[in-house]
Amino acid sequence: MDKDIRKNVLESAFGLARALRRGPGHMERSLPPAVERTLMVISENDGLSSGELCELLDMRPSSISELSDRMAARGLVEKRADESDKRINRIFLTELGKAQVSRIAEVRTEALNSFSACFTDEEAEKFCELAGKLAAHLSDTAEGEGCCGHRGPHKGPHGCCHAEGAEHPHRGMHGSGEGHGCGHHGPHGHGHCLHRHPMHRF
Repeated sequence: MDKDIRKNVLESAFGLARALRRGPGHMERSLPPAVERTLMVISENDGLSSGELCELLDMRPSSISELSDRMAARGLVEKRADESDKRINRIFLTELGKAQVSRIAEVRTEALNSFSACFTDEEAEKFCELAGKLAAHLSDTAEGEGCCGHRGPHKGPHGCCHAEGAEHPHRGMHGSGEGHGCGHHGPHGHGHCLHRHPMHRF
């Protein structure tokens, strides 16, 4: 493939990204996205406990408690004590909540149909195949470069510079210790890299 075609692939990808930011494809919403998502999850598992909802939505208990209280205040859900354990509250959709779920599903279907209306079924299938292939390629490329983007001879299993004493432009000033050489060590170059310990980001 010549370089002009390769360039066109990149320009097409950027053009699609710009078009997605501008719309169309934005759903008409009467509720915040977080509320819509929560209602949809509850509709598939009516009677969830707050803890179960936390796991399904990957949210903190305090956030779920606040969100469910707001939805209950709007009449979208109701909380009932668990029959076998009164300490547990279970969350159920009200009739208003069920009506909102039906509306959300309808709007989503319309948005999905409108979004790709220019494609035939065959073209849509091919687009998904090619987009998935490109996404996987970009993901693999990013992993190959590692968190610091260094491709030197000392690249370790995480794509970074694990080798003892390995030097490259991204290492810290002191560059020593147990870190994995991506330059994201603590103030003295020791093993406190946020890439190795993601919980330290919070």
